[in-house]
Order: sequence, then C-alpha cells, then structure tokens
Amino acid sequence: MNNKVYFAGSIRGGRADAELYQRMIDYISRKDKVLTEHIGKTAISMKQQTRIIDSHIYERDVNWLQSCDMVIAECSNASLGDGYELAYAEAHNIPVFVFYNKHSSSLSAMINGNRYFRTIPYETEDEIYTALDKILDNNYKSFDFIDIDALITGNHGLDYLLHGWHKGELAMLMGKPAQGKTIFSLRSALNISTEHISSIYFLPEMDGEHAINKMAFMKSDIDFDKYPYIISRLYGNPQINENNGIDYDESELDNDIKKFKNAKKRVKKYPFIINDKANISIEEIICAVKKAVIENNTRLVYIDYVQLLNVESGIHNKKRIEELKYIISELKQLANELEISIIAVAQEVYIPLWPQNEDFYKDIDTLMFIGNPEYYHVFMDEHNFNLKDQNVISIVKHQGNKVFKKFYYNYKKDTCTKTFINK
Repeated sequence: MNNKVYFAGSIRGGRADAELYQRMIDYISRKDKVLTEHIGKTAISMKQQTRIIDSHIYERDVNWLQSCDMVIAECSNASLGDGYELAYAEAHNIPVFVFYNKHSSSLSAMINGNRYFRTIPYETEDEIYTALDKILDNNYKSFDFIDIDALITGNHGLDYLLHGWHKGELAMLMGKPAQGKTIFSLRSALNISTEHISSIYFLPEMDGEHAINKMAFMKSDIDFDKYPYIISRLYGNPQINENNGIDYDESELDNDIKKFKNAKKRVKKYPFIINDKANISIEEIICAVKKAVIENNTRLVYIDYVQLLNVESGIHNKKRIEELKYIISELKQLANELEISIIAVAQEVYIPLWPQNEDFYKDIDTLMFIGNPEYYHVFMDEHNFNLKDQNVISIVKHQGNKVFKKFYYNYKKDTCTKTFINK
C-alpha cells in the first residue's frame, strides 16, 4: 500500500520492548515505509541530550509526523514522548492506532478514554500482525470506529474522517467547475461496487458509456493522462488529434488499449446502475431508487449534479432556491426511509454560500468541498508540499455538526497523500 508510517514507542521511558518494536517495524516495512525506523534499534541512546540536539530531534520528529499517513504506536511502556506524539496526531487529524499488552500494562485513561484513538489490546504477538495487516490494507471494517453497516469508500482519508457512509445519511460534495467532483465520486462508487455492494448513479449531464469508460480507466491502472488519447483512438473523437505530449509508441498503445478493454469488461460486471436520463425529476429519482432497493438491495445513491434535477410537484412554481431545498429535503427523507446513503454532487456556483445560509443545508448530514489547486496555478502549499495531481477535500459539516477537517487526495492514484489537517 506504500503508506508512510510514523511508528511510536518508548525511548527514554524505558526500552524493555525495543525488540518487539523492531519486529513490528520490520513487519510494517515489508510493503510500507516506516519513517521512524530507529525506534526499534537496541543501541539507541536513552539519555537526555543537549538542548540543541533535543531541539533537532523534536523538529525532525514533527516533520515526520506532518508527512505521515498514520501513526502506529506500541504503548505498553508508558512514555511522555509517545503521549505528545499521539496528541499532535489527533490535533492534525492523523489516524492513530495504539497497541498495548493488556496483561502486562495499563493504558492511560487519556488514551484509552479518547474515542479518536483506535486502541488495540493484544495477548499474543501474532495478534499484533493480524491487526497490522488490516490497518495497512485500509480494512477499517474490522475496527469499531467504523459502524459494521457503514459503507467503506476505499479512500483512506475519507473513511477515517467520516467513518464510512451510513444508513440514512445525505452527504453533499460541492465544488466549482473542473475541480474533480465527478472523478472523485465515480472512484468512490467504483471502490464500493468492487465489494459487491449495489449502487445507482444518476448522471443527467453525462452519457452513461462515458462514465463507464472513466471507471474502466481507473480500474486499468493506466496513466490517467493517457485517457483522452486512448479514447480518441478507440472512438474516433475528432477533437483530440494528438497525444498531449505523451511519448506513445504503437506497441505500448496496443497494450494499454487491451488493458482498458479488459478493465471495462470487469467494470460492467459490477453491481451498479447508471441512469443518464437528462432532465430527470426528483420524483423520477425517488421511484428509480425504490425500485433499485427492492430489486437489487441497492445501498448507495450518487446524484451528479443535484442542481440539474427538476420538480414535478406544485412547488415547481417557487423560486429555484426553494425547489433545491425541497429536493434536498426529499433526498434526506428517502435516505431515512430506505436506510441507504445518498451522495449529492453540486456545482458550488449554483448553491447558496456556506455557512452564510445554514438553513439551506439543514437536511445535509455531511458537507464537503473539493478543490484542485493546480487549476488556479497553485503548485505548493504553505508547507512546501507538492500539489501536483492533488485534490483538497474539506469537510465542514459531519453528522449535523460543524467541523473543520481536510486532506489531500491524489486523484490519479486514488490515495490520501497528506496528513489530515484542522483549519
């Protein structure tokens, strides 16, 4: 999975478990990168150093924390440094997994009582490695911070921050044009469909075959920059006459086209329905969703874009904002009634501003904004992190409460690439 892991263990608090730390680090390092490999070394110094040296250690470790994907800590041996690292990770929304031997140690109430931390007691060392496999493979279904009935999106950052999509939940993903809304939601739908969970995707503005092509390309693992060129060769798109600067020889092209076709065959077998009817109404969507739930046990609904929906009832004579509020209210009622998750994608420019118009969003459980910094010629963030191919996903409302969390998402690789941040 190539996660960047910050491994935390006691140093000056005692080195009784140093050999265990090393075995855990070696196990994690088989597929992922451990930034703090030195924690397992038995020869490491436990003495306090000069203020200058300790300042260097602090700055180095904080830099590692800021760049990691998760913190894995073995806390059987109490350590002030571990406690600081875990608190730092919580403040910056970095996923934290805490192991401890439940027979030989008592975990601090400040850790065990904090629902943010996923604490993992163990009796045997083998239990550690079983849990590590689940953590490193992003298999959060096995842990109780994800409800057993939640739908896992497969997006590391989204699943950790939102704990999956829930029954009765209405979420809205908003963004300006050309920011990556459709790619992000298609990727989520594809990931969930691979788990044999039925979903339905409403695309009033996009041809269904085009959506399937995009999902097949995601599944093929071909460089996404090649998408327009391959599609033009397959379907003869007259608007694309060159390869966008890609050095593409014929044998490589033939191989990628074969990979794409095979991926498309697989994607078409997944349990999702694409409805690309233009000018569809909220009433038609309600009927289609109820039918899908009865016939296919559908659990997830995507609507891209919600502002394109029409209203057939008497409210269609109202102002468009009132119509949209009515549509959102109907979607929330539908999610509750059928115990499904609904994700509505919206163009930010056609929706009232948040948080100035909170009443408009009262029926939305989770509100997210997506942005593409490169579109605005922003290539580095304030920490000099490279923003190439990155979406910034900001979550401003969750379970009805205001929150301020965000993460960076590489839309080409479908990975969370930056420590979660509290604004």
